[in-house]
Amino acid sequence: MYWWSNRFYAMLARRYGQRGARLLEIGSGMGHLVAQLEDTFVTDGVDLNHWAVNKSKTVVVSRRYKLPARRNSRLQTASLML
Repeated sequence: MYWWSNRFYAMLARRYGQRGARLLEIGSGMGHLVAQLEDTFVTDGVDLNHWAVNKSKTVVVSRRYKLPARRNSRLQTASLML
């Protein structure tokens, strides 16, 4: 069901979103949905799981990804423009 929901959400974003707009996915995991939308939007992803963020580097061509800092609640950059 995971692949189906990603395709469905990507279709909704393309239908109702404006081409070239910024898209932020919170809790984007391994980045499959963001990868599907890279050609239409300027994509950003945020996730708490360091392992998933590292795995997303093989899925997504270029994206900015944020992880929470361990010592405080502000976000720090994990990787920029993969």
